[in-house]
This record gives sequence, C-alpha cells and structure tokens, in this order.
Amino acid sequence: MQDFILPRGGYQRGTSCYPEEATNVGLRAIQRRLPMWDFVLSRGGYQCGTSCYPEEATNVGLRAIQRRLPMWDFVLSRGGYQRGTSCYPEEATNVELRVIQRRLPTWNFVLFRGGYQRGTSCYPEEATNVGLRAIQKRVPAWDFVLSRGGYQCGTSCYPEEATNVGLRAIQRRLPMWDFVLSRGGYQRGTSCDPEEGASVGLCRIIRRLPTRDFVGPPGDYRRGISWGSKEVTNVGFCEDALAPGT
Repeated sequence: MQDFILPRGGYQRGTSCYPEEATNVGLRAIQRRLPMWDFVLSRGGYQCGTSCYPEEATNVGLRAIQRRLPMWDFVLSRGGYQRGTSCYPEEATNVELRVIQRRLPTWNFVLFRGGYQRGTSCYPEEATNVGLRAIQKRVPAWDFVLSRGGYQCGTSCYPEEATNVGLRAIQRRLPMWDFVLSRGGYQRGTSCDPEEGASVGLCRIIRRLPTRDFVGPPGDYRRGISWGSKEVTNVGFCEDALAPGT
C-alpha cells in the first residue's frame, strides 16, 4: 500500500519493489520494477525491467534488463549511461548483462569528461568481465594524462594488461617515462622493456628504442636493431641489421 502511494501509481501489473516478493505466486512476468527511493531520485528515468540493486537482477521476470542505473553514479555522470551499462565490476556477471555497451567507472568518467569509448575500462580486472570481449580503447588514468591522449586503440603501458581479453592486437605500446624521454618517437608495436617483447600482440616489433641509448646517439636505431645482447633474442629481432661499431 505505501509503496503504491508514494510513486503515485507508477507501478505496472505484477510489479514489486521488494526482492522477496519476486518469487511469490503471480509475479511470473514483472513488467516494471521500480525501487521506491531510487525511482524518486531518478525522476522516473527507469525503463522496464530496470533495477539499481545487483541482487534483483537474478529475480524472476527480470530476464531482459534494458537499462541499469546505479543511483549515485547516474547522478554524477548526468545520465550518460547506455543500455546495459553498469559501473560496478560485480554487476557484469549478473544475468542478461552479457553485452555491456558502455562501462563508465564513476570517478574516472568525471575526471576525463566523458572521453571513454564503447567497452572501455581503465581497470585491468574489468577486462575479464562478461561483455568486455572487445575493448576498443584502454586508457590507464595517469598514463593518459602524461601522454596527452596519444594512445591508440588497444593500447596499454602495463605488461600484465597485454594478456587481458580483447587486447589481442596491441597497436601502440607506450611505457610512461620512456615515452616522455624519447619525445614521442615510438612507432607502432614499440617497447623498450625486454619482458614486453613476449607480450601478446607484439609479434613484430618495428622499432625498439631503449631509453638512455636513444637519448645518447640521437635516433640512430634502425628496424630490428638492438645494443643489448638480451634484446636480440626477443620477438621481432630475428636479424640484427646494424650493430654498434659496424
């Protein structure tokens, strides 16, 4: 009774705002699920089958969740969430959130003024979530600021992120401090760390610029050239075209 009065009759047939009522007889097809206080705060912006509580996603009748609007996150992002969006990692494993179109972590979205692309996440652990199979752009927070937005799609400056789902083809790999020292002279698939040569997507390294060596002899490296003996055995360094002193 009280719940029906507060939203001013906005409930549809078979609707309930309490999770325990979803398993009752007659609530087999829940058309609209409006939690009481969340509906008031969001001013009626919920679509049918919407819920802001993770535990409600597994309830009966919520088979097709069209929009998932966490309460405070929706307010901070000013309604920029798309259908099937969630800013909590644990919600990605919920029922029917198989295709996440946009994933906007709360504070990161505010700091970067909505610069995220579809399927983007700045947290490594989110790459393994359901629906994030194709990550178009991966922008670590501080690295993106230092490089002034020079990352290409599928870029990451952390070695452990190269093995994540969706980062099969890394176009550009820019270690943070090395990129600053070399003044943006890296080519596609470049890395100055030996351990990054074995990462996924770096099958063909076009240019390899160790930091201090590149600063010393101003840009004398050729393709597949390395001054360190351990770097010759890396992927892409099948032949040493020019060795120092020759």
